[in-house]
Amino acid sequence: MVGINSRPDFSVGWFCAATLHDYETTLRRILAGEATPRSLSRCVVVVGGQELPPPALNDFLYTAVNPATSTVYSIELDGRKEHQKSSGIWVSTAAGSTAGILNAGGTRMPMEATMLQFAVREVFRRKDTLRLLRGTFTGGLRITNLTPEAAVWVDGGHIRHDLGYGDVIEARQSPNPLMIHL
Repeated sequence: MVGINSRPDFSVGWFCAATLHDYETTLRRILAGEATPRSLSRCVVVVGGQELPPPALNDFLYTAVNPATSTVYSIELDGRKEHQKSSGIWVSTAAGSTAGILNAGGTRMPMEATMLQFAVREVFRRKDTLRLLRGTFTGGLRITNLTPEAAVWVDGGHIRHDLGYGDVIEARQSPNPLMIHL
């Protein structure tokens, strides 16, 4: 894949190899074999055994549909399980680690990293024993939705998948990384 930023005065174009001003030179270099694409890890969201499209390049956000409503769920990772109430959970790839999850307390990861990370947003602490608030993982992170109206947003606010009460959301590394020229 080759991204071309058609509006460099307006758009950041973080994953673009060229702009409208230099795309011809960039494409010639790629076609001549002078540039090698990089492999960026992606994340898949699985609900009820069904993979939701598309794989996330940056992140996904699990939260209540109404931003003024608390999100209630159980979270499970590495055999540990907790019931929590918060503003939701970010799950991020390395490519997305400089965006929303960073502002939610996550950490910047090297672009080549294949691990995923999660960060609980604005947790309600009814007890001090909550431990599953942020971290990295390679296996599946499981979230059981206990909120009547919740959703998963993939890579921003345009792709939304509504969830039912009791739905189990699993975050996994995609077996298909994105090969991209940067």
